[in-house]
Amino acid sequence: MLARLRIGIAEAPAHPWTITELARRAGCTSARLQQHVRDTTGLSVYNLLVAQRLELAATLLRETRLGVQAVAAEAGWQCHSRFAAVFRAHYGSAPRAYRLRHGKSAAKPF
Repeated sequence: MLARLRIGIAEAPAHPWTITELARRAGCTSARLQQHVRDTTGLSVYNLLVAQRLELAATLLRETRLGVQAVAAEAGWQCHSRFAAVFRAHYGSAPRAYRLRHGKSAAKPF
């Protein structure tokens, strides 16, 4: 069930998912999905969605040259400033700073 949920989110991370839609994709009821996700991950369905979007954003920042606003949109945020705040809270740095430290062009130690 969790794998189907993650695949569904990955296929359309920018989609404005509802729990009902995610439950339908996972093949269960909304209540069952919420309980299963919490029991399996310790997260709410919403927090799992945010975490998966943040993982995608971090990957895009590391591996592409997309602008930060494009990364935010691709990962599912409509508001760039909200994306930056959530990203900073999770990763401890602003998206641009994260890219400078972790991106392909970041200096690698010998």
